[in-house]
Amino acid sequence: MAAGRQLSYIRCSVVVPPAAGDACVLINGWQFEMRPLSSYNVDDIEMLEIYPSKSEDTKTVRDHMSRPCEEKPDGGHLTWYVLWLKGYK
Repeated sequence: MAAGRQLSYIRCSVVVPPAAGDACVLINGWQFEMRPLSSYNVDDIEMLEIYPSKSEDTKTVRDHMSRPCEEKPDGGHLTWYVLWLKGYK
């Protein structure tokens, strides 16, 4: 590096909008993923919970969601899905 030059790093938060068909999914209630529900094999699914906007009162799902799926100040959010896979304990 040239004399007198200094590297600096900027921490920023980039919100990537969901791709068409992507869903806000928690795998087994804790691991966040953003991908189409159709990408999962139905034979691997034990149960699917669906939480439309403003329907999840316990706030346990909300605590695991990441952008752009996070809850808005008015309590609204994209539809959330909790996908429970067979064999998960």
